[in-house]
Amino acid sequence: MTQTKINPSNIDINEVKLYVEVKEEGPLLARVILQYKDMKIKGFRITKSDYENRFGDKLWLQAPSYRTGNYYHPMFFLETEESWKALEEKIFNAYKEARKEYYKNKFDINVSDDLDVDYIPFN
Repeated sequence: MTQTKINPSNIDINEVKLYVEVKEEGPLLARVILQYKDMKIKGFRITKSDYENRFGDKLWLQAPSYRTGNYYHPMFFLETEESWKALEEKIFNAYKEARKEYYKNKFDINVSDDLDVDYIPFN
């Protein structure tokens, strides 16, 4: 069995696949799994926020982390802020598409590309 070495500084964000599971559990809006080649990283969460992010949404993206006492410690890092911003944008875009599909199936509605699901009164 040959092992593929993945250098974190050479990850092409365009090759990252995302699996988004939309949730309706209090502040938790979605769970996200990131896959790059043979590597899967589970534990990304999208939650409601009181503050707008850089895209103007009141959403917060949290990378996988673990808790010790009152503190959360991240377990996922990218080497540059530019890489993190690109991944964050890709995750939020995937979440918005997944939400459209989720509400389309849940309420059996026709969702157009220009529909803003934030205006659906059930979320």
